[in-house]
Amino acid sequence: MSQVDFEVREVDPTEAQQLTQLAHLAKAYWGYSPKFMEAFDDELTINADDLIDDRYLFRVGTCDGRICSFYALDMEAGPDDSVELNALFVEPTSIGKGLGQRLFEHAAQKARALGASHMMIHSDPYAEKFYIKMGATKVKDIPSRSVEGRDIPLLQFNL
Repeated sequence: MSQVDFEVREVDPTEAQQLTQLAHLAKAYWGYSPKFMEAFDDELTINADDLIDDRYLFRVGTCDGRICSFYALDMEAGPDDSVELNALFVEPTSIGKGLGQRLFEHAAQKARALGASHMMIHSDPYAEKFYIKMGATKVKDIPSRSVEGRDIPLLQFNL
């Protein structure tokens, strides 16, 4: 594993298209067909308004100065004492370098600072093991927001 200069920083609204592309690449990493990926277009599209909306907290992870990952917290998705980890994506070429763990830990730290007692995660089924490894527990399966008839895991991470 090569050493990467990894930092987490605030997002710039002009980076919306770059984050959208990264989200699509990261989702496609799991081997979904192009036709199946179309169902996620709305969910994976980020616009500049999202990046400046007080409802969300976006952070980007940079690898040697370029964006290689990001996360988003949704402060209004649940009860007052929780936040939702709305997105956590790592570009495929950076997977396996520990960046997802570092990004997740940063998101948890921010959620604690916001006063949340837990973070809810609507996980891709392929990412469920990662979140459990981070300490999350499965609550139940819930309907996907993007694909009718598909269930996905709902996880909770206690802060």
